[in-house]
Amino acid sequence: MNALLRRMLLVAAASIGVLPFACMIVGSQESAATESTPSTGGTGSEVVGVVDYPESGGAAKTIRTGGTRFLPVAGGSVFINWRRFLPDTAEAGEEPFTFTDSSGAFRIRYALPGEQMIYIRDNGGNSVAHAFIVPDGGSPVSLGTLHARKSAGVSLQYNGKTPGDPLFVINVLGTGMQIRCTDRDQRITFDRIPTGVEQILYVRIYRPVNKKYELKPIDLQPGVISTLQSIIGD
Repeated sequence: MNALLRRMLLVAAASIGVLPFACMIVGSQESAATESTPSTGGTGSEVVGVVDYPESGGAAKTIRTGGTRFLPVAGGSVFINWRRFLPDTAEAGEEPFTFTDSSGAFRIRYALPGEQMIYIRDNGGNSVAHAFIVPDGGSPVSLGTLHARKSAGVSLQYNGKTPGDPLFVINVLGTGMQIRCTDRDQRITFDRIPTGVEQILYVRIYRPVNKKYELKPIDLQPGVISTLQSIIGD
């Protein structure tokens, strides 16, 4: 775990008083995968949009919308996956599909028909996710302007009663993000989760029991770590 990521974990943990050293956050580019087939291909639709975020300081280049000043998310990483994309079924890693330009605009070609999730993040802690339907027939899709906010997070813990060291993976469906943990009876912080949609957390427990399930969709708030119910392994 590099020094920057360790500092990020310590800052997030400090807000709820835990130190999740036994957990490793895995970003989209390191661990993402499709459930079965890619979400883009040679006969799909073109998807376009623009991403911005609220100004928090005195930046020069801004856009005024309804009294709020926004900055373009320039050079942001853009990921696109099926809405129920599950990264721990991966056979290979994933890199961003594309990047936003200096105006925050992005273009994705050949998105396949079905329910897709787009996820954009920058290096300043801003991100946004958006679920949408790609129609049949290759019709273009415009997502308009997506407003990024400070990433959110969740706090939860494993407290199963079966003896043995636990191993479990929590996935944010559609984003390619996951966290692998081996902690028992200790709060875990999973941060850097984008807002913009109700996120679905999918849990797979590998030991000391074998179990998998998904939590109800969660409406996370920007910049807030939400405390969730414990993960019960048995």
